[in-house]
Amino acid sequence: MMKSIRLALALLLSLTSLACTDYSTGLRQSAGTVDETAVISTMQTIATAQRTYAVSNSGDYGTFPQLCAAGMLDERFNSSQPEVRGYVLTMNVSEQAFSCNADPAPSGKQQAARHFYVDSTSAVLHANPTQPASATDPPVN
Repeated sequence: MMKSIRLALALLLSLTSLACTDYSTGLRQSAGTVDETAVISTMQTIATAQRTYAVSNSGDYGTFPQLCAAGMLDERFNSSQPEVRGYVLTMNVSEQAFSCNADPAPSGKQQAARHFYVDSTSAVLHANPTQPASATDPPVN
């Protein structure tokens, strides 16, 4: 009788432990999804800011500091590689063109997160699950 109670208790503790593990894994995945959704919105905002900036600057696009100085982006972006929600943003600007990447920060917080890309040729946002994205990667759904 005592042996069956111990067995039942051990089984209950095992199930509880598994449930907690699944729950905490789910919470981590949810946080990653929230950060990913936020960076998708951020990339769309950057693309809109670039198009607006180009209209008033003879078709030239701006760096992050230039977009901030023009009031197109807030001060969070006022550096060469701002970090937003666990992603490092990189802007490349050339004569009348831009591209922007958002890659998971090397802090390890989001190792499983997707990489994103947008450029001046289209408003389409592209994603790659394993490496920095480019225009040849599939569009974000």
